[in-house]
Amino acid sequence: MTNVNNTTITTSVQADAESNEAVTPVTVETPDAEAVPLNHVELKIAAFRERMLSDNSTLMGFQVQGWAVLWDQIAAAYSLGKVVLDPANKADFDAALENCGIKVVKSSNPWVLATKLMYGEWKVEEGQTLAPWDSAANSIFELDRSAEKYSTYFRYFEAKKVNEADVFEFIKGFDGHLKGIEREFRAMSSSTSSGLNDNDAVTLGSRVDLADVVSLPAPANIKDGMGSAFFKVENGKIHLLGITELTEEQFDAKAKARGKKLFAANRKAVETKAAVQAVANMLTKKAA
Repeated sequence: MTNVNNTTITTSVQADAESNEAVTPVTVETPDAEAVPLNHVELKIAAFRERMLSDNSTLMGFQVQGWAVLWDQIAAAYSLGKVVLDPANKADFDAALENCGIKVVKSSNPWVLATKLMYGEWKVEEGQTLAPWDSAANSIFELDRSAEKYSTYFRYFEAKKVNEADVFEFIKGFDGHLKGIEREFRAMSSSTSSGLNDNDAVTLGSRVDLADVVSLPAPANIKDGMGSAFFKVENGKIHLLGITELTEEQFDAKAKARGKKLFAANRKAVETKAAVQAVANMLTKKAA
């Protein structure tokens, strides 16, 4: 007999006609009702629920392990970035950016440039990644746009003066972990700046994991790269029309426009939330 939240559960053994195996029926007792045994269907559901809860616990364990690997990698990247951006290494850093074809403009944030350098990779024309990280004849340096968001975390760590050795625990203990850090950084940027510099706008506008992005499997005849298209939806299918390849400069221009639009919308939402809270506070004081 087991007590769960003031509900008493008793068990006995009976034969399950479907599986011919011993099944443990469950009896529920409450202070105001007689014992009511679970029926055959309810027993099956109860058994499944036990399995589901166990599976969910296992899956969460795997997810947390995956997060831990990423957090540790980001901690290592932040430590490496501090070396890369050390003024003593400026000449080598500038040379590496030039060798990789990474454009530098006045508005470029050093952490954005360092992140592009750390997460980009050299590839030959066929798309094969060169190992180790190296340049070679007839190869190109390919940026990892999805990883450029990491510069946001690095800039936040630096702004908050987080020690390199403490980054992992800092992420682990932060409400929302990496997503929480990103939200906090965007809110901080919105409150301290009237706008978004071009480099950050490109980074934000290149994000493919935001709510306004629809990701679809690429047709076999479309290779990795950048482009634009217009589309129509018909009979449950999206038809891409007029697909045009874009150079990096053309892509960055579109990404910058999207990034500034997203930033403005986020800032407006933050300001609206603050205004609503201010009104609520005023009404509370008035009621008091």
